[in-house]
Amino acid sequence: MKPQQAGFTLIELMLTLGVLSIGLVSIFTLLPGVSEFSREMRDQDRMQTFADAVFASVEWSLRSAESPDILQNEEKLAFQTLLGEQQLVFGSEEQPWPDTNGVEDWVPVFFYTLEVETNSVREVTVQLSVRPEFSNAARAFTRTVYPQVKAW
Repeated sequence: MKPQQAGFTLIELMLTLGVLSIGLVSIFTLLPGVSEFSREMRDQDRMQTFADAVFASVEWSLRSAESPDILQNEEKLAFQTLLGEQQLVFGSEEQPWPDTNGVEDWVPVFFYTLEVETNSVREVTVQLSVRPEFSNAARAFTRTVYPQVKAW
């Protein structure tokens, strides 16, 4: 009688390779969706940060000004960033942001519209719409600012 040798049969190896290939194919089909989702989440986070910074800058400009109509008269807002001072333009036409001075590959670009409505001396409504560079869907942000309330 022959002693039985330890090892796997050809059928066991083929089944194992089949299961492994099905698993790898399913993982590789998920990767493009995961990277797209990751990019969308990154853009959402950056748009929220951008909107918060714009609202803080508008609020600071209004509270340090004598009149809430200052934003309507100037139609531009100076905005400090790591790239230097930026100008935000008010109006309903899309504007690119930031001015990257030739380093577009390093900095993601957004397109925005910024509108300011003075409802009364005590209330200013700021509407900001932000769209990432490679997307058609814009996200709207709205905040009401009360310029007469001093923070200090």
